[in-house]
Amino acid sequence: MKLKILVTTALLTLVLPVNGATAPESDVSKLGILTRIAGEYAAIGQNDKAEELLAQALPLVQAISNDCDKSEPIAAIAGQYAKAGQQAKAKELLDQAIRVANAAKNCLSHNDVVENLADIQNRYVQEGQYDLALQTVRGLNNENEVFKIYGLSLIAHHFADTGQVDKSSALLTEIVKVAQSLKDAHAQTFALARSAVEYAKAGQKAQAIELLNQAMKVAPAINNTNESKSNVLVRIARGYAQVGQTDQAIKALDQALPIAKTMSNPDFKFHALGEIAVQYAAVNQKAKPTEIFGQLQSMLQTGEPAFKSISLSSLAHFYANSGQYEQALRIAQTIKDVQEKAGSLSRIAGDYARKGQFDSALQVAQTISDANHKAGALSEIVRSYAEAGQLDQALKVAQTIERKFDKTMILSEMAVNYAEAGQPDRAIQIAQTIKDIMSSTNISNEEKDIDWMLPAIVSSYAKEGQFDKALKVAQNIQGKPYKVNALSDIAGQYAARQQKDKAAALLAEALQIIQPISPKQ
Repeated sequence: MKLKILVTTALLTLVLPVNGATAPESDVSKLGILTRIAGEYAAIGQNDKAEELLAQALPLVQAISNDCDKSEPIAAIAGQYAKAGQQAKAKELLDQAIRVANAAKNCLSHNDVVENLADIQNRYVQEGQYDLALQTVRGLNNENEVFKIYGLSLIAHHFADTGQVDKSSALLTEIVKVAQSLKDAHAQTFALARSAVEYAKAGQKAQAIELLNQAMKVAPAINNTNESKSNVLVRIARGYAQVGQTDQAIKALDQALPIAKTMSNPDFKFHALGEIAVQYAAVNQKAKPTEIFGQLQSMLQTGEPAFKSISLSSLAHFYANSGQYEQALRIAQTIKDVQEKAGSLSRIAGDYARKGQFDSALQVAQTISDANHKAGALSEIVRSYAEAGQLDQALKVAQTIERKFDKTMILSEMAVNYAEAGQPDRAIQIAQTIKDIMSSTNISNEEKDIDWMLPAIVSSYAKEGQFDKALKVAQNIQGKPYKVNALSDIAGQYAARQQKDKAAALLAEALQIIQPISPKQ
């Protein structure tokens, strides 16, 4: 999966509290730097040095007053202790992070217990630290069992992807057991169906079918007045379709349809029926989508003007997702509200692009009059080209975007894509283009800074063995955390080539960057 801007930024800046006011800025910066460098020292076998740095980092975490921001940095340190061979210390610190996350009060959506532990789990999985990932997800309290099930299924997916099929299968028993402990039938059905999708993605067909069958057994217990019942049945149908169980998918949809038809809320009813029509089309049931789309058209005739405007856009989207693009475009063209029409066309262009129909996507995008929605459509086309590995074509489309902000954002993604693809020269050219565009805009110097992007390019050069170029770019980075990340990445590549002395020298240089804020001075 390609790294997008938010993901890349998270990787490059490490796990730091979002609200810098909870601790002095220098402490926050130093915390991330010490944690990152400690891991690199562990990678070259200098565990004593790694532990020394982690011992300096840990008190800085404790200085953070907001518990909502504390668990992720603690867990990051725990992960580095594990790399240094201190497994007991790692588990002890992770237990502390889990307790802090569960006890934290009045957190926001980005740093509540579920988000924090999900971030921690995902980071451990990326690092291959599966024992710590499992410890994390099992640490969710009883109020979050649905998320625990999903977390377990994500780890199972990664086990399967890395050839650890036995471990992936073993987690199935735990997932079913936790699901059966849920008292709410809807929550249980949803959790099982969601987990099945992860097993299906990992190619674990038998396990996915077992979970979907379990979900179908529980689904009848959901009260028919629960407007989410049809949605969860559609989710089950989608799962069955993924693993080639067409007949089972149709049975699930046949149960969802009458429930959706009896919904009292017209918005919920409209969207539930639309999703069902799309899924029927996905399993080649042509008559049912036609019937349902006819009912949706009737609802539009009797609906309020505001409902009609919004729902026309949704109907066009449903038609597009069903593969009926000409009908989708005809409906979109009838929308009177200029913004709604532009948004609908933008979504259709994106639908075309995600299906690989790039010429049609571009044709639709060019008909959009609103600059904002047109930029959004072109950006989606760029991403779809990039996902398909057609980076040069993606870049050509990105360069046609007129709005400077949108253009720089999508070019930033392209720079990272080229860097990941082992083409750092192209990436650095794009970075310079972004800098040129931003220099002509009326924004602050801080906003014009592209330092955050450069470590990815440095890493790409280093992976290609072009260390001179990597070092040249790294030395031109002004922001301390970004420069440390860049030097650490180069050190990591030296270590991978068993050039540990060069790696150690760069890590020492990285440490010198924070000497002015070191407690020893």
